[in-house]
Amino acid sequence: MQAKILATAFLAAAAGAGWAPPNVLGAASSDGVSIDHSAVSCVLAGQYPRMHARITPPEGLNRARLYFRAAGSGGWYFVEMKPGTESGAFEGTLPKPKHTMRALDYYIEAISDRFVESRTTEYEPKIVEPGQCGAGKIVASAVGSAKVAIGGGSEDALLPAGFSAAGVVPWSEESKKQREGRIESKARAPRAGKRPGGP
Repeated sequence: MQAKILATAFLAAAAGAGWAPPNVLGAASSDGVSIDHSAVSCVLAGQYPRMHARITPPEGLNRARLYFRAAGSGGWYFVEMKPGTESGAFEGTLPKPKHTMRALDYYIEAISDRFVESRTTEYEPKIVEPGQCGAGKIVASAVGSAKVAIGGGSEDALLPAGFSAAGVVPWSEESKKQREGRIESKARAPRAGKRPGGP
């Protein structure tokens, strides 16, 4: 089943109007992107679920995030979706749901370079053991090990309820490492007109 896209346009810079009411769109607007995602029915307990989506046009994308939480719980958490091997393909890896979790909620959000937000509807796949999802149902792909940077939540709840802390890196820590990596790369880069290692 292909996801319907709920798009919320916010062109505050143009009109100072703030957020506009959400609209149901079957395709991307002229300034937005479309999200093509096959909703999963089940997620395997004790493994890192990996969700996939095709976002087009990819060159018009500012960012894509996979929002999630234990089903029916409080605030939302998110992970960044990264480009896959094919053009327009993106994937996001979640922390491992514990065997005691019943289900999780998730949706995908994409923001274009024109600051138009698109998102899928919310889904609630069951948490199951291998072989328990049922015939004809889609099971989320999974990996045995991963490093997962989580954003959202609060200072009192950096890890979503029902998920394992294994492999989880706080969003602020991961962002700091990325910034430091870019600074180090710039420091190592030779200045224009200078030979590497020269004065």
